[in-house]
Amino acid sequence: MNTNIFLEATRRKLRFQTGKGLLSVEELWDLKLTDLDTAAIAVNKQLKDSKEESFIAVKTKTNTELELRLEILKAIIETKQSEATAKANKAKKDLEREKLIDLLSRKEDSELEQLSPEEIKKRLAELDAEG
Repeated sequence: MNTNIFLEATRRKLRFQTGKGLLSVEELWDLKLTDLDTAAIAVNKQLKDSKEESFIAVKTKTNTELELRLEILKAIIETKQSEATAKANKAKKDLEREKLIDLLSRKEDSELEQLSPEEIKKRLAELDAEG
């Protein structure tokens, strides 16, 4: 496909048969990956069934439309998988950041516990003098 597949789909007002009924391109984004996969498998099967064993036959309008449908479903699946991976990676980094902050806090507390009573009194006096 040379043109933007989503532009082409909206111009053609494509609808996709899914387990949730007939859906527009924008409604596909609301489906779970498993539902998208099922729809893509069905379109791929239709596409395979519609192809004849000929190397000189011109593509039919049906084949072109089925190929467009399949490309759209694959693009949405790929995007949703990438987003899920990015979300999982962010959650992992956030958890590590939280652990490191907690560890730093405990280390700082441990350092304070090592102070002698005189050092503690001196630090308290300094804090009181500052305000």
